[in-house]
Amino acid sequence: MEAFSRFFLIDCSSHENLADLKEAILLLANKWAKISKRQKPCFCPSIYLNGLEPEKQIELKSQIYSSGIVFKDAYPFKGSKLSSKHFNSNPSLENKVKFKFVDSIEGLEALIKE
Repeated sequence: MEAFSRFFLIDCSSHENLADLKEAILLLANKWAKISKRQKPCFCPSIYLNGLEPEKQIELKSQIYSSGIVFKDAYPFKGSKLSSKHFNSNPSLENKVKFKFVDSIEGLEALIKE
């Protein structure tokens, strides 16, 4: 994991407004990502939403994806195991990744350890 990588843990309630969460995530991505030809290596923030129900997490990801924002998580394909290699690949001008999602606290712990 790169020295500039940052993890943000956002504590959520079951009544969380998804529009507000989306706005907060995009603000973090804009402030803490550095993706340019001159920046080597490029980096972006990783975000874990503590307490957000899985259904709401999927809905939030869908809203972000639908608005054209590129992000990644630690699973390279549906049904795969968590992959730190996939998760830790650098963002670039080509892949346009603005931030990374961590789906669970167990996943966060595993990614930090590796």
